[in-house]
Amino acid sequence: ASSHCIQKWMNSIFEVSPAKVVILLGSKVRDFYARPILNAPSGFGEFQGYGELSQKERATRDIFVQTVGGQPRLFIFNWHPTFAGVRIYKKVYGEKVTLWLSKVIRGELPVPAPEELRRVLTELFR
Repeated sequence: ASSHCIQKWMNSIFEVSPAKVVILLGSKVRDFYARPILNAPSGFGEFQGYGELSQKERATRDIFVQTVGGQPRLFIFNWHPTFAGVRIYKKVYGEKVTLWLSKVIRGELPVPAPEELRRVLTELFR
């Protein structure tokens, strides 16, 4: 049912949604939407070694930009609320990334171009 609903509804939802930041929660959305439809980067949302990754490594692996519904959006992975590991954004990605995402959501900063995202994230960890 998941892949059927995604194929039927996701584009229509994003065509009317003003969301600049989209949180993808859990392995189902990762496996049925982020990877096959959005072409998420290699390793996006992987569990193996997750606890050993630094905040910078998580951010550069699990945040990407994709144009959907006619506008660029930041897609961010986080584990489903029932996951026993780290899920709080300030702990997962760090305070600077969390503040940056808040500014993007409020429209104070633009969604970076896909080719600029790594540079933007790297600067947040200096």
